[in-house]
Amino acid sequence: MKRIQLKTLSMIAAVSLLLGVAGCKKTKQQKNPISGRVITENDPFYTAELVDMKIPLDESKELVHVQLDSGLISSDMVVFDYSISYEVPQELNARTLDKDQHPENYTAEEAEKIQTEYNSYHENGYVGFDHEGNILFRQTDDSANRSDFFVGPNGELLKLSRPYDEETRKVHTFICEVQRDGSQKNLVELVGKDDYDYFYGMRGLPDGRWIGWYDYDGIILFGKDGKEVSRIVDNEFHGFLYVLGEDVWVVCRHYDEDDPSLTYFYLEKVDIDNGKMSGKTIRLEHTAREGLIQPLLTTGNEADKTILGGEKIQTDSLFYLDGNGIRKVDMSGNEQSSIYIDWNDVDMNRYGVIGPNARLTGECIQLIRNRFEQDGKERYGAMQVQLVTIRKADNNPYAGRTTVELGNRNINDERLLEYVLEYNRMTEHKIRIDVHDYSQDIAGYGAYDKVISGVEDQIYLNMLSGEGPDILANFSTLPQFSSDAVLLDLNSFIDGDGGLDRSRYYDSAFRSFEIGGKLYHIPVCMDVYGFVGDQRLLGESRILSLSELLEMQGRIEGTTRLFPVYSYEKMLDLLLPGSFSQFLDANSMTMNVTNEEFQSVLKVASVLGADPNPPGVEIHSETGYMAPDDYSPPEEQLQAGLVALIPATISAPEMYADYLKMLNGNAGVYGMEGGYSVGSDFTLGISKNTKFPKECWDFIRFLFEKEQQIQCAKDFYSIPLYREAAADICEEADLTDMEKSSFMEMLEKAYISRMSNYRIKEIILEEGMAYFKGQKSVEDVCQIIQNRVNTYMKEQYGKGT
Repeated sequence: MKRIQLKTLSMIAAVSLLLGVAGCKKTKQQKNPISGRVITENDPFYTAELVDMKIPLDESKELVHVQLDSGLISSDMVVFDYSISYEVPQELNARTLDKDQHPENYTAEEAEKIQTEYNSYHENGYVGFDHEGNILFRQTDDSANRSDFFVGPNGELLKLSRPYDEETRKVHTFICEVQRDGSQKNLVELVGKDDYDYFYGMRGLPDGRWIGWYDYDGIILFGKDGKEVSRIVDNEFHGFLYVLGEDVWVVCRHYDEDDPSLTYFYLEKVDIDNGKMSGKTIRLEHTAREGLIQPLLTTGNEADKTILGGEKIQTDSLFYLDGNGIRKVDMSGNEQSSIYIDWNDVDMNRYGVIGPNARLTGECIQLIRNRFEQDGKERYGAMQVQLVTIRKADNNPYAGRTTVELGNRNINDERLLEYVLEYNRMTEHKIRIDVHDYSQDIAGYGAYDKVISGVEDQIYLNMLSGEGPDILANFSTLPQFSSDAVLLDLNSFIDGDGGLDRSRYYDSAFRSFEIGGKLYHIPVCMDVYGFVGDQRLLGESRILSLSELLEMQGRIEGTTRLFPVYSYEKMLDLLLPGSFSQFLDANSMTMNVTNEEFQSVLKVASVLGADPNPPGVEIHSETGYMAPDDYSPPEEQLQAGLVALIPATISAPEMYADYLKMLNGNAGVYGMEGGYSVGSDFTLGISKNTKFPKECWDFIRFLFEKEQQIQCAKDFYSIPLYREAAADICEEADLTDMEKSSFMEMLEKAYISRMSNYRIKEIILEEGMAYFKGQKSVEDVCQIIQNRVNTYMKEQYGKGT
């Protein structure tokens, strides 16, 4: 489960930033200013102090869930919502259930006692810390939460309080100042036609008035005395409100029902004195629609204040965070945002840093960082929460080093960033690796594959023009990035001076990533893809051929099927383990699929696959498997004897051993055709156009030392390529000698890497359906697929036939 959870979280993070955005849009591309820059002492550099925000736990109970959320930073405090759950004893669960089902058997006192005991295993509330991580107050009152808090004009912590008046039977709403002990000092009561039971945001104006975004009814302006003055209703309000000097701005969303891709977010200035919207708008970039940060000037003359020794703060400035830095919004609306502080200049792993409710002053920037605990336990919501305080350093400690850029196409991975930081902090290195998150450059609504392909296409063009990064991370599955036009052959580095001793590694993994005999992407760790099946029906573990699959399909008797009921699309994915890399000439960007090998794949898929739209059957939403009414997971179908073979992903020795233990020890692990296909969550390539190939290789070589290989295996829940490291993790997993031997033997049979291109896969499936339905011959379909794919290649990448 661990692997699935981690990868699902990464995908969710990527999709949330890429898909929930304001239309397809390209941000301004820079002419690779990162690579080749020699750092000077005067170049900006920032230190980061990280302070843990931890809430005490009941050590006598087994923790299930703990989470601090929605952190808000004031000038001297940080406040969070929190929730804690412990494992409820079975006996208490039973008593609570019986009490609920049979209340007549319990007195009121007994029922209350049981419920109180049950509630002691669940706690919700809000908690306040000082900036050193000490708890100042902790409130479990369910009637209030962190959303009631906001920061006042002078950085003070304020709160909306709603006491109930027993005499008048009415709820009153007060704005209170929160003291460091959690006590509250009433400042003003909000008075008007409503009870004001929920504000999405509240702000104080410099002149003492108050303004809030109330429920779904609009923006309400209150006078200094708390009386409602006016309200503005607009169905495009999106719930974020900012006070910049004497101006008020709100975030709005324009939604296009006919074409959601045309939806966009924008800022609009509020004419508070006249109680209407001003009409002055600024369209936001995709990552700026939420989490905008307004500077808080807490002391001194505003005109003299600066952020971290940078340019003067202007009262009309807004900032936001993305994967590459802290950006400043151009409030004139004429220019795109610019990076104000580059994450590469901050001595910290920026993964998990969030922008909403941050605090910017003349002395520092303070942010919240959320990370999942790295204790190996499967606890939902077990977060490590930190207050990050960033300050400008007197000088740059990397002075004299040359910068080299590493480009990534997804949300920057915490583990990759950690390796980069570790490498950079080693004083003997001559370069500093800077990371650029390309997912921030292009984004839009739509299918994830199509959105991310826009990022990939832009990087591809940058690489061809010499403006791309020096090192590419995690591009191995994309065919366009496996050619001499883009990347260097890493075999020359492995076999050259300062290379790798192939005998100490699973060279089969390196070879499986080759295209046309050249290694453009080197896997740092790997996962193995094969099948697990019933040896009593299929024979001992071995490499299966396509013809054997058909023979087995005909030989299996009774109600047992060879595979679960898969759609043609799913079956093609299984039968083309490398998707299509074995049919691709990456340098000419052409494919040859008119051969007998590819025809055999279609023929077998037509027999073993199924029509994706038969009556009463739908595609299972999570797995892509065909899901009849009596659907059960493939593992359960195998255990029940309904199927003989299911797909298997092996990411660790213990997973392999667990597969062998299935079916009372009668399970075997099988490969397909040439062996086992492999994939990797961590691959690296070196640009053809880099001026620093040896320096780039030095960073890659660093990751193949035994210590880093073991760490990568743990971080990515994957298999190291260093033989001794793989043997060590087998020992930790407590494999038997037989299990260890067969596991190692499987690694020797890696033969092909997984490659993907959503458009090529679409073409194969679209045209393949004509054969599956008996409308065209396999020869005709293969010719059409080849023509269409090569036309696409030519149009997309300037090559093909």
